[in-house]
Amino acid sequence: SFKDQKFFKVRAKSVICSVPIFILQKILKADLGGGFSVPSYSPWVISNLVFDDLRHLDIPWDSVNYHSDTLGFVYANHQNMLRSGPGGILTHFFVPASGDNEQERYKIYSSSYEELCSRALVDLKSMYPQLLTTLREVKLWIWGHAMRKVTSGVMTEAMNSKFLNESRGLFHAHTDFSGISIFEEAFYQGNRAARLCINYLSRS
Repeated sequence: SFKDQKFFKVRAKSVICSVPIFILQKILKADLGGGFSVPSYSPWVISNLVFDDLRHLDIPWDSVNYHSDTLGFVYANHQNMLRSGPGGILTHFFVPASGDNEQERYKIYSSSYEELCSRALVDLKSMYPQLLTTLREVKLWIWGHAMRKVTSGVMTEAMNSKFLNESRGLFHAHTDFSGISIFEEAFYQGNRAARLCINYLSRS
C-alpha cells in the first residue's frame, strides 16, 4: 500500500480499468489510454427542502421548470411505501452549465446560505406556491460531482476512440466516456468492456 510504501507487481493478460478519465491521466501513458481529452466537471448545489405537510398535493417524482436554468425537483419520498407522517422532502438540483468551472466553484463557495437557497425557492414559488407555507427548512449540500460536463464531440470521441475499441489487453469501462452518469450506462460500459476482454483473451 502507499501508506507503508510496500508494493507488488501483478502480471495479467488483460485488465479492465474502471476509473474516471481525470484519474487515467495520472496513471496511464497516452498510448495506453491516458490520451483522452480531459473532461470538465461542474459543481452541484443540492437543496433539500423539508416540508411539514405534503398530503394535499399529488407531486410527481420529477418536476422541472421549463423557464429555469436548474434541474428542478425530485420528490425524495416518491418510492417510500412506509410513510408515517404528512411531511416530506423535495430535493432541488442546480448545476452551472456555462462559464469556467473554477470560477463557478469560487462563486458557489463564496455565496451565502440565502443566495444558494434562492434558486430552489424561486422554482418552488413558480411550480408549487402553495407549499411555501409548509416549508420548514432548507438543507444545503455542495457537491464536487464526478459527472462530466457533456460538450460537443464527447460521443464522437468515445465511438471512434482506438483506446475503447482496439486495445492491447487494456479495456476501459466508465460513464465518463459517454457523459451519461447513470447506473444503466455504467452497466453498459462494464458489459461492453467485459465482452471485449473475453474476445481478446480467446484470441491470445
